[in-house]
Amino acid sequence: MARAVLCAAIVLTACGPARPPSERPSPTIETQANSKDFRAFESLPVAVVEYAHRPPPAPPVTPSPVPTAVAGVRASSYPLLVEALPVLYAAEARHGLPRGLLAAIAVWESSGGRHACGANWWGYASCGVEFASIEGGAEIVARTLAGYGVDTWTALCWYNAGPSGCRAGLGHAYADRVLATMEGFR
Repeated sequence: MARAVLCAAIVLTACGPARPPSERPSPTIETQANSKDFRAFESLPVAVVEYAHRPPPAPPVTPSPVPTAVAGVRASSYPLLVEALPVLYAAEARHGLPRGLLAAIAVWESSGGRHACGANWWGYASCGVEFASIEGGAEIVARTLAGYGVDTWTALCWYNAGPSGCRAGLGHAYADRVLATMEGFR
């Protein structure tokens, strides 16, 4: 029993950023561990020992409330998008995405195509990819979003911040804005 507690106590003192031994603090527990006096570790609470072996739970990913400031976005404010809507709607339908999703992403990523990286209206790969056409870009972005295999809000969050970024709280506001904007393109 004393040896198991000793290992847990050593894990507890080693937590945090890795530092060279010369920079680590020397608490009493480390000094006692070096002298092989296990009596100090037997008094540690069991909960402390168990906590050292379990990672903290991941926070749940839930959509935040939809901001009302962007709910009134109108398709007529984006003439380039209005012309491309039939192409975007067709790509969404082929991949089972909600109508208006690709247009809403384009609003936030390139002001509806006005400030696009060539035919990449969606900021795909942080504009590291230039599509040959709007049709080709819509197809790839729709395939990417559908390929995540999750609900629309989570797919948007992952598209913007990646799965780990989304779990950390990044991309939530983006997903909310895009979903609110999408209503203007239905």
